[in-house]
Amino acid sequence: MLDDLKTVAAALKFLGFSGWEPRSDYVYRFNIQKIAYLCKAMGIPLTSYDFSIYLHGPYSRALAIDYTTHAAAVAIDQGDSSRDHAFSGGERDALRLLKDVVFSNGLMRSHPAEFLETLSTVVFFFVNENDYSHDSLVRKVKKIKPHLSKRILSVAVNVAKELLLSVNPPTATMVEEVKAWERMGDGLDKDITDPPGNREKTTLLDPYKT
Repeated sequence: MLDDLKTVAAALKFLGFSGWEPRSDYVYRFNIQKIAYLCKAMGIPLTSYDFSIYLHGPYSRALAIDYTTHAAAVAIDQGDSSRDHAFSGGERDALRLLKDVVFSNGLMRSHPAEFLETLSTVVFFFVNENDYSHDSLVRKVKKIKPHLSKRILSVAVNVAKELLLSVNPPTATMVEEVKAWERMGDGLDKDITDPPGNREKTTLLDPYKT
């Protein structure tokens, strides 16, 4: 398990995080769980960690035990290269896509906790139920998480499709669903997605202040 925890820490470092101390800060633990799940869904091998839907989205008890028990061993220091992980080319591509598509989105600054919770939950339904219908995904997520914003949910569906289409060959059904949703939702998230030149350093924000 410790090898997988080091992989999670290396992925967080790759994405620009620093100062990880999960035992003392719920905010870090919240973000680590969601980001670790997205990494696994994108093909980063984290075989020790099984995720299920919990109070605030995908959650792995094994991951929680690991980062609580071994926090000091995998603390993130952007200046320390000794703990860098040798990601494969495909894994680095997946992490770059997460950085470009998720962490450049304006919602990561305006509503980071809700966006990560919503996105990771949508991806969970994609991966576990092979459900690519926009309307069906919205209904399923709203049923178990009625507090989530429908606007953020709509953006999250688009982002999830972009992420997963990059690592899974699209079926004809998926392609038609994506095209239909793009026709209906064109421009929906343009006002809350920053161009690459406006990206800021990744920060971890308090879920209860969003």
